[in-house]
Amino acid sequence: MERTGCALDSYPYRKGSIMAHKSLGYVQLATIIGFGLFYAWYLMTFFGAFLFFPEEATFLERHLAQIVYFTGAVLGSGILLKTFRRRGSSDLTYPPAMFASMAAMGTLLPICILANGLGAAMPLPVIWIACFFAGCALSAGFSWWDDVPQRGRLGMGSFGRGVVFGLGGLVFLGCQLCLTPSLFGVVSLTWIGISSFLFAFINARTERETDHPVPEAIAFFAKARALDGLTAIVTVPFGFAFMLLYHYVGAGIIAVFAVMVVVDLLTTMLVGRKRIIPFAGVLRISMAFIAVGLIASVLEPVETKAVALGFIAVVWFAYRTFNGSALVQLALVRRMSLPYTVVRGKLAGNIGFLVGLGIGMIAALTESPGTVDAITLAMVAVVVLSALFLLPFDNEFNPAFRTLKPVELNRVEPMEQDQLQGKCEQLIRRYRLSPRESEVLMLVTRGRNARYVAAQLFISESTAKTHIASIYKKTDVHSQQMLLDLLEKL
Repeated sequence: MERTGCALDSYPYRKGSIMAHKSLGYVQLATIIGFGLFYAWYLMTFFGAFLFFPEEATFLERHLAQIVYFTGAVLGSGILLKTFRRRGSSDLTYPPAMFASMAAMGTLLPICILANGLGAAMPLPVIWIACFFAGCALSAGFSWWDDVPQRGRLGMGSFGRGVVFGLGGLVFLGCQLCLTPSLFGVVSLTWIGISSFLFAFINARTERETDHPVPEAIAFFAKARALDGLTAIVTVPFGFAFMLLYHYVGAGIIAVFAVMVVVDLLTTMLVGRKRIIPFAGVLRISMAFIAVGLIASVLEPVETKAVALGFIAVVWFAYRTFNGSALVQLALVRRMSLPYTVVRGKLAGNIGFLVGLGIGMIAALTESPGTVDAITLAMVAVVVLSALFLLPFDNEFNPAFRTLKPVELNRVEPMEQDQLQGKCEQLIRRYRLSPRESEVLMLVTRGRNARYVAAQLFISESTAKTHIASIYKKTDVHSQQMLLDLLEKL
């Protein structure tokens, strides 16, 4: 694959692995299929499984399971973030035991679906427990799969993510329309199994050379509380809309999913392979569409309400695509830990979606049109006021991130190669670095870690670390990020 100089190319292959000689190699293809099937498993267990619940199950019993599912996802994300903070790194090295346990959690709900399909009625508490663990597996699985494309040199911008989500959506639709409950359980088990195998295949052949420090990402989000609130506010109507759609159209929601997949693929193709809408821009566009959909959903008859809620659901599918790719790009641009940034950026959205599911459940159970309309209009007010008072408008995180204008991915490289070379030479002269320290500096400022430096300079890893520490001491910095910041000020 031709190198572009973009940060997306900074994750090398292990020795002896399949190299990216072709535009689409084995690792890239395994990433697309594995991530797509993981997303199909998610759609099948969160949205599809509840259509196969026993007929005697009430609306509350069916969809309380979805609330439990997303509760598991939120708690799972929180545990991951706490682990990253405690270790000071988001590189868990994906230990086999940890991955196997998470994958096993993802099999519990498909097993319940299979058992129900075979006539063995599963107690609802057992199903809810399985849903909770499926949510935990979902949070871990997304953190891994969001990281894999960067390690496998498959840039996962809006287009790439749209292809993966489109593949998962098409697989889900085919399974939902063609399979019996028992086969649905078997196939969902198969997808999580294949996805896990492909992840292991990729993990054995690639490695993350280095990841940017977690503290920088923690500091960024500590200053971005307004964006947390906005992300939660944006996603509350999504959960609300889905719950009411189940109430109004039941199994007819599959038609909405078909539209969701098509629209998502079209929008990602329009944005293009090398362009991306920044994080706050995704929020702004989504808020505008959500407000329109919510206002239309208070109109009669019920068919109009269903169409309006379906419109919001379609926006949700596209939102997930663009939001995920924007978080990846945000991490790369600001040199923040990619796994931490993606998990942390999605956490507020997952909480908002969970709250929306709960509000939608309450609205559906009241069966009072006036109450539902009042809740809907209150959401419109919150969304509009939040857009006016909380959403940033100017140079949100980076001068290249103009909100509504897609930016070229290659434009976000903070420093060109020649410019970086010149600044390093200035720093070497100013702080009187030794020849060996100068060599180490040139590698460290390109994102290389001590292991890589040692291999390139034919020294031990401990010696490389000593040189790096000496550079930090002479320049009065304490991390790679601070060193890069110092370079940019020269």
